[in-house]
Amino acid sequence: MKIGITEIMIIIVGISFVVLIASLLPLIYSLTRTSKELEETVREARDTLEKVDKTIDKLNRELDEIDEIILSLLKTLNSASKALNTVNRKILAPSLGIMSFFPAIKFGWDLVSKRKKQKK
Repeated sequence: MKIGITEIMIIIVGISFVVLIASLLPLIYSLTRTSKELEETVREARDTLEKVDKTIDKLNRELDEIDEIILSLLKTLNSASKALNTVNRKILAPSLGIMSFFPAIKFGWDLVSKRKKQKK
């Protein structure tokens, strides 16, 4: 039985195909393993993003509470300012003329006290 060039070429092509498939098997296995790892990484990233979303929601709620506290504080300070303004206008401003004599009276009293001590 004689083997012709065509049959030799078919055998060479067949062997080459088997060698090609055999050399691609590790690559296919590696790609499969990598895709599984990528799926796991994507799953972990999704879980982490959900946790981050929950944390952001919690922070937003706490910031809203802080805003309410600040607004309440501003209202309180505004009320205190109005009360002090009223005290200033109604009590301190009218009596300012009288209270301005106190230092002068004290100064005069001190002078009189010194003179009395000097006479003794």
